[in-house]
Amino acid sequence: MKHVVLAIGLLLFGTFEFQGCDAYRILFIGPVGTRSHKNYYSSVIDALVERDHHVTFITPFPSSVARANVEEIAVPEGDFAKFDLNLFDEKYGVRMATSAMYFSLCDDTVRSPRVQDLVHQRYDLAFVSSICSDCYLWLVLPVEGWMLGFWSICVTYIVASSRGVERAASVQKTCRPLSTCTGMLQLTFANNVRELQSPARPYVPAVVSIGGIQCRPAEQLPQDLHEWVEGSGEEGLIYFSLGSIVKPSSLPEKNRQMFVRVFASLKQRVLWKWDQESMPDLPPNVMLKKWVPQQDILGHPKLRLFITQSGLYSTQESLYHGKPVLSLPVYADQLANARSIERQGWGKVIIWEEMTEDDLLDKITSIISSEGMLKVVRSKSLLMKDHAMSPKSLLVYWTEYVIRHRGATHLRCPLADMPWYTAYNVDVWLTLFALCVLLLWLILRLVIAVISCLLGRAKRKMD
Repeated sequence: MKHVVLAIGLLLFGTFEFQGCDAYRILFIGPVGTRSHKNYYSSVIDALVERDHHVTFITPFPSSVARANVEEIAVPEGDFAKFDLNLFDEKYGVRMATSAMYFSLCDDTVRSPRVQDLVHQRYDLAFVSSICSDCYLWLVLPVEGWMLGFWSICVTYIVASSRGVERAASVQKTCRPLSTCTGMLQLTFANNVRELQSPARPYVPAVVSIGGIQCRPAEQLPQDLHEWVEGSGEEGLIYFSLGSIVKPSSLPEKNRQMFVRVFASLKQRVLWKWDQESMPDLPPNVMLKKWVPQQDILGHPKLRLFITQSGLYSTQESLYHGKPVLSLPVYADQLANARSIERQGWGKVIIWEEMTEDDLLDKITSIISSEGMLKVVRSKSLLMKDHAMSPKSLLVYWTEYVIRHRGATHLRCPLADMPWYTAYNVDVWLTLFALCVLLLWLILRLVIAVISCLLGRAKRKMD
């Protein structure tokens, strides 16, 4: 989510003791967010666990099945969905209210007794999600050390630090300005695909792109869904999902009826992610599912179109699997993502307030029949997959690099340590401004003197 602070980080704290083995104890703080955020975090954790590191994961969504080398600390208070908000309702400013609610979630989760007990634990590395996790900085903020950050163009994704540490129970929850923390950033993992950025952007060595780390090849669908998808014939399938933040049943009734009528008129089958068991006027070519293995659907050869809210993860996954999209942005960064997709030529956008039945049908059919859009998205999919090192390999290498070298100060951009007036050359501009003012003053004085002299001569001649 580009316009919501969604960060993960590595904080170095305490005194460093280099370990003789390659396995480290890592704390991953991701206490606030949605299930899609956990999916992303889990991809990071999986990469670390595959290297035999032990990860303690603070999350609002504990897994039903235990994983080796992963200890989960459940903080259900951080589940954003608990507010049960209707993001389509602008009447009471719901969209603004959701942003404000995020800030209370951090405080709710940090009060958990198991979280408080972490002050006695020892970790080599700590990932701190910056989606409203500032109140956890007292736990990992070093007196001296480094911070490894995950930063996207508009969003922080992961913040972190590494030093072996055993914090005493007497540590105060001291108040420090956030500028103190950001000033410690050592390395940035950007959730973007550098090769696909347009226009191309320059990066310092301390910025590492791991965009699409959660993407994977499609796997076999569950049997009932597999049979239904295979039965779609040559016309294929459309997948409709509004992600993990939007509650599908909160869809305005007039819009729901539009979808029902349009879907009923299509030759394709439609898989609709819906949070209820049934729908009274459901067309026979539509299947409702509360949960869908999204990447397995997106990677299926019979999928013709993905109708999506264009959240960051859905956008990356549709691009990875080479599927064109119809964007229906609802919240946060989704509109920006949707406009970018349309500009790049592998999808179209419909604004909810402007939606009509004819426009919906026209854009669905035009995307499905467009060979040009399919060609564009497939070429971008190839670029996304063509890496010298996979995003997971990059993540693991640079994470261990920071631990091995006690930070990555030598990779930091000097700009990060400069005061703002130095970074923006305020002293230089003030000097130039002063010189310009002085020069103008001298010119003005000279002009006044010349005019006075000429007027004086003219007066003497007249006398």
